[in-house]
Amino acid sequence: MTDTFEKLRAMNVIWDFADDYKIFPKSYYPMDKNYKNIIEGFKFKNFRLDLFSSFFSYLKKDNPFFEEFKNITLLLLEDLSYRKLEKTNLVIKDLRKSYAKKILDKYQYKKDTDNVYEQIEKAYYGKVFNKPITEAELVRNFYGELFSIDTYKSSQVIDRLNKLFKKYFLFERFDQYNELFDQMIKEEKPKNFDHEDLDESDIEKNIEDQFQIQSAEFNGYIYFEEKKKI
Repeated sequence: MTDTFEKLRAMNVIWDFADDYKIFPKSYYPMDKNYKNIIEGFKFKNFRLDLFSSFFSYLKKDNPFFEEFKNITLLLLEDLSYRKLEKTNLVIKDLRKSYAKKILDKYQYKKDTDNVYEQIEKAYYGKVFNKPITEAELVRNFYGELFSIDTYKSSQVIDRLNKLFKKYFLFERFDQYNELFDQMIKEEKPKNFDHEDLDESDIEKNIEDQFQIQSAEFNGYIYFEEKKKI
C-alpha cells in the first residue's frame, strides 16, 4: 500500500509538470529524489521526445559509445529543464542540491570513473556545489561545449549534439543514415533509420523504449486498480 501511494505521488508530480495525464510513466523516482520527477515531467511537455527517440536510433547501431551518448543527451535535457524551472519554481534549487549530493556520494569512494559520461556526470553535479572540474582538458572542453547549448527547440538541440559527438568521438554513420538525419532535422519529423518513415505506432513504441513511458489508455486499468487499493 505504501509503495503504491508513493508511486501515485511520484506520477502525479510527473503528470503535473508534463501537463498531461494521458501519459503513463513506466518508471519514476522515489519522493526523496522528487527533483527527477519534476525534470521528467518538464521534459515530456517541452521537448519532442519522438525526435529524440529517432536520434537515439540513429546513434545506436554499431556504436560502442551509444549508452554514453544517450545518457549525456538526457543530462543536457535535465540541465535545460532546470534552467527554465529555476526561474519560477521556488523549491527546485534545493531539490537539485539534495539529488546532486546523492549522485556525488556514489563517486566518493570510487577511484576512477568508467567512461566519459561518468566524468561529465561527476563534474556536472559537482558544479552544483561550486566544485572545480578536475577531469582532463579534453573532457573539460567537451563539458563546456555541451552545456553551452541553450536552445529549447528539439531539432536544434539534436543537431548540435550530433556535431559535438562527432567532434569528440570517433564513430561513423552510413551516408544514407546521415542523409536521413539531415532530413529529420530539416523536416522536424521522426525517421526510422532501418526502414522507411515511422508510422504513429512505431513512434509510440520507440518513445516507450527510449523514455520509459506509455499512453495511459494502455495502463488506465492498472492505475485505477492501484488507486482503489490505497
